Amino acid sequence: MMNQSKLLRFAKKWSQVGRAQIASEGHMVVYTVDEKRFVIPISYLSRDTFTELLNMAEEVFGLPVDGRIKLPCDAVFLQSVISCLKTRASK
Repeated sequence: MMNQSKLLRFAKKWSQVGRAQIASEGHMVVYTVDEKRFVIPISYLSRDTFTELLNMAEEVFGLPVDGRIKLPCDAVFLQSVISCLKTRASK
């Protein structure tokens, strides 16, 4: 898990470039390679799995210029990741 200062730097980097889309208070929008839209809690940014997906997205697609963060996975995979993160959060 990231410490709070590292998490804030990470979020700031993504929000400064292209203004990440915010869906509602505490949530952000991401897209998959098959153009599916997901609204995820910003708290997921502190999870290693999601951080790695964002790092991979930066390597593959570069930083977003239009505000759309595209993750390098399909909707089925991202749904599995989200499901795992939800399960761990509820335990």
